[in-house]
Amino acid sequence: MTKQQFSDEELRQRLTPEQYRVLREHGTEAPGTGQLLYNEEKGEYRCPVCHSLLFTSDAKYESTMPGLIGWPSFSEAASNDALELAGFCYLQAGDVAAARRALRQAIDADRRKADSLLSEAEKQLADNHLAKVQVLLDIYQQQLPATARSLALHLRFAALQGDAADVSRYGDQLARRFPQSIQYQRYLANEY
Repeated sequence: MTKQQFSDEELRQRLTPEQYRVLREHGTEAPGTGQLLYNEEKGEYRCPVCHSLLFTSDAKYESTMPGLIGWPSFSEAASNDALELAGFCYLQAGDVAAARRALRQAIDADRRKADSLLSEAEKQLADNHLAKVQVLLDIYQQQLPATARSLALHLRFAALQGDAADVSRYGDQLARRFPQSIQYQRYLANEY
């Protein structure tokens, strides 16, 4: 899945004012007022930004749970890509709790999403978005076993933070667990 990045100005041009408010400013429509709440048509629900499939009408139901009454609910995402996309969108919008939930669900459903998580962490690290890197690395560390790649990312993050103790800790883990890895060789060469 390829993620697209849009500036705020591009998003304002692509979205209606209501969509922008909901997607970028954490807004919501009032319960019972949404145009899709009572929609019974068969079809697909797509992201208004990138048009990725999020849900199908077959998974839509009217919730009776307190706090969810008055909004359309879905029993499952259309795909694990939808969960992953939602997680990255939430992260981009600054909704860390929702990002964590969606990305954990995506990884639980498909362990291969770990590569996307690390790729996104690498991109955010290159762009110096350290708070986002921390979130992504935390999710990875809580859900998956360490790899040479994940330890190297932790090490690079610690180095940028000036945390010598963590640099040493992750370097030691690389030495013990992945002594033949290119990441460990880079650590020995002091490239981090």
